[in-house]
Amino acid sequence: MNYHKAAVATVAYDTITAKDSREDRAVKEVINAAKLIHMELGPGLLQEVYEDCLCQILTKRDVPFKRNVTYPITFMGETLDFKLELDLIVDDCIVVEVRTVSKLKPIHEEKLLTSLKMSKAKQCLLINFKVPLLEDGIKRIIKQGTA
Repeated sequence: MNYHKAAVATVAYDTITAKDSREDRAVKEVINAAKLIHMELGPGLLQEVYEDCLCQILTKRDVPFKRNVTYPITFMGETLDFKLELDLIVDDCIVVEVRTVSKLKPIHEEKLLTSLKMSKAKQCLLINFKVPLLEDGIKRIIKQGTA
């Protein structure tokens, strides 16, 4: 996938409906869970704490996910000794990366774009919990042609 074939989308926070696509339902479940966590715990904890809480809520809500997913990296037909590591894949369609950084940097979005390409997912969410207002810490990238 060419990096230019992805678009940054506005994050939706409304109620999950029967008309929502599978991807939209997964995105809304993750964002709603993240909002609950941020409201309860605030912005000052370690990344692993927020990731654990997110997994706990998704489990309670019966939202399927995989944690600490790795993908092999191939170059010129050869598999390298390195792997792409992803925090979560929700419902086999959304990559979720959890961060606790003072400010998101371009490298964070670049990793999302690479994750989007290598995982075959249709969307990615980057959630930075180290912000006073969680909405300011969420970035969603949608592969063009899928939304």
